[in-house]
Amino acid sequence: MRLQWQRPESGIDRLALYLAAPLLALLTVVLILFSFLYSTVRVEGDSMVPELQSGDRVLLRRSYEYPLRGDLVVFDRSTGVPVVKRVIGLPTDQVKMDSGHAFVNGAPERGTYSVLYSEDDISHGPYTVPAGSLYVAGDNRPQSLDSRDFGAVPQEDVLGEAILVYWPLSHFGRVDRAGVSD
Repeated sequence: MRLQWQRPESGIDRLALYLAAPLLALLTVVLILFSFLYSTVRVEGDSMVPELQSGDRVLLRRSYEYPLRGDLVVFDRSTGVPVVKRVIGLPTDQVKMDSGHAFVNGAPERGTYSVLYSEDDISHGPYTVPAGSLYVAGDNRPQSLDSRDFGAVPQEDVLGEAILVYWPLSHFGRVDRAGVSD
């Protein structure tokens, strides 16, 4: 005869099991959805100051089909480092930059976001944004390499839209999209 030791199941053990299994399943579903719908990037450089600081970690929404002026987009320029910039011009828009100030289709750039300018900043344009592309610029115009330097960004190079700063916690919050559709 063989004796086996079994610990009797208590009510607390059963409750933990009943809670752990659904929580584990929910966590698995959330992680799978997150990996398809969202991503994260680390901001490199000061071109997006004051909105984003170098080292900020940003949540990126991958499903981004309908850009608006003022949105923050993340794209790949084949350097291996994702680039974050603000959408200034949409396809067929005519963009002119004068000392960092943007004019889209003859009207001054609109938005609630803050932009840093310099009278010594390069001017550019007028430039007509090609179909399927976006004209982008940093909020810190004197420190930004953007469409004034490398031209419009093909929309297929856009990895997604920056929507939230999650780290460091002192910068936690939504990014100022301030999209303007007209």
